[in-house]
Amino acid sequence: MHLDALVAAAAQGDATLSQVDTGELTWRLLSALRVRQLRLEGVGEADRTTAVSTLRRAVVDGTTETADKVFATLAELTGSWAPSAARVDQTLVRPALSGYSLNRSVSHEPAWSLLDGLGRRLREGIRAALSAGEVRLELERAEERTRLAGVMTHAGRTGTSLVVTGEPYVGKSALTLRAAEELADQGAAVASLSLRDLPSSVTQVEHFLGRPLAAVLAAGETRAVRLLVIDGAEAVLEGSRDLLHELALAALQAGLGVVAVTRTDGARRVQEVLQSAISLGPV
Repeated sequence: MHLDALVAAAAQGDATLSQVDTGELTWRLLSALRVRQLRLEGVGEADRTTAVSTLRRAVVDGTTETADKVFATLAELTGSWAPSAARVDQTLVRPALSGYSLNRSVSHEPAWSLLDGLGRRLREGIRAALSAGEVRLELERAEERTRLAGVMTHAGRTGTSLVVTGEPYVGKSALTLRAAEELADQGAAVASLSLRDLPSSVTQVEHFLGRPLAAVLAAGETRAVRLLVIDGAEAVLEGSRDLLHELALAALQAGLGVVAVTRTDGARRVQEVLQSAISLGPV
């Protein structure tokens, strides 16, 4: 048989398969085949049940009800994506599902663990309070923090950018991180890092993460408010202009708002970089 000949050719060079009779290998191959139905339009109940079961692992509350709503939304979105032959990936899908709370993509969890480490490093290096024994001193600046949290929320909902600026050592980074913590406590998805803690180029950053930067950011948690806080953005004055641009562009294309914290002397250059990224991003 022609099929036997193909199986024999495929088994050549394999020490294990070459010891099995060709007819036996052909039978094993045929017995493992399964009939797959091709459905060009519409959704079958079997498809829906399987998909909802899978989506339960993706939604934060893990309920069938929420997973079913996500499935229904995806089915509706497919109707608009299909006619335009859209390339459907997480960069397209997750921003469209911002009304649902979704976990991070499991396939990008190692990269996000590295980003989480950068966030911890930033927070450990910027203290919002001074401590001596049991005494803790912190300038609350409640009014400023509330106002900043408000504009950060807007940036996170609309996928736009915000520049927080001030002279060195006035507490702009600490204030921004405290506002970010409050938003996270309220359910926002917030990632933070310092531009100075990253490798010097996007290629090196992607090597560090093991994945394309845009794909990693797109695979993050999905919430109504999604933010990337970039501290030390004045590093653009020291040769990090392209890095900030690509980082901001990747975040904006993934539907995240970008909050850049910079010294006053770097504010204009940072604003220019973010405006350039916005002109290329889906905003």
